[in-house]
Amino acid sequence: LSLHDALPIFGKNGAGKSALAKAICGFITTEGQYTSRGEDIKQESVKERAERVGYVLQNPNQMISTNMIFDEVALGLRLRGISEEDIKKRVYQALKTCGLYEFRKWPVSALSYGQKKRVTIASILVLGPEILVLDEPTAGLDPSGRRELMKLFASLHQAGMTIVLVSHSMEDVA
Repeated sequence: LSLHDALPIFGKNGAGKSALAKAICGFITTEGQYTSRGEDIKQESVKERAERVGYVLQNPNQMISTNMIFDEVALGLRLRGISEEDIKKRVYQALKTCGLYEFRKWPVSALSYGQKKRVTIASILVLGPEILVLDEPTAGLDPSGRRELMKLFASLHQAGMTIVLVSHSMEDVA
């Protein structure tokens, strides 16, 4: 993958879509080569790979671990030792990007399923990855929620982010 790519990964259940996404992130090892910007990255640790690749699970409830939206989006930055002043700026920008700024002081439990998905996306975007891997991001959403997320991904791609979209939906892939 290179910057500015948009890579759809689609196929039947059990075809290996999620396995490929996990391999891109370094969660599992496979045969073959892994390069980024011409560098061999196959031997990188998951932590090293996470500096360049962000992974968003299908089910937001499997990713969310705090009670408040701001704290959830800030968690990864806090674990990396970023100053609270920088955290505030970066979290607010990620929340604006994901259409959640107005909810920044809300508890996660007050959000819809689709809004929780956007919180998990914001919690990865705030870390500044070059590549965003999305595993079935529109699963469980109504048509309006699906369109909103696809618009978000298109805007991220236009801004220069590489998007890897794992999906069963040919509509999403198109």
